[in-house]
Amino acid sequence: KNMVTPLHIAASNGNADCVRALIKAGAKINEQTSTGSTPLSLACAYGNVECARVLLSDTSPQHILPALYEALKKGKSGCAYLIVYRNLHASLDFGPALFLAIESNISDKDVLEILSQTDAVHAR
Repeated sequence: KNMVTPLHIAASNGNADCVRALIKAGAKINEQTSTGSTPLSLACAYGNVECARVLLSDTSPQHILPALYEALKKGKSGCAYLIVYRNLHASLDFGPALFLAIESNISDKDVLEILSQTDAVHAR
């Protein structure tokens, strides 16, 4: 299927300037590898917060939660916090993410707090 693109590589390596340049040049931000990874999920897997920040502005909603789950599984609390904070008022179900954070032994109190707040907000 789809191979790894230069945008996937730049996001994985934490090169935010390159990510910006590739997007400006027309790189497809939601392109998936054969394993389903998007540039955002790779940036999050490697804890590249600045790349995640750049990619979040145009990533399709269906790719946001998988990127969050990837950040939580890998213990990348900076990326997890960024995704949740930037999507507080979106109609995304963050409930499973709170359980995944606990299961993954995420100890960052800010991440746990914001996930529990969003879970409470969406439960209403």
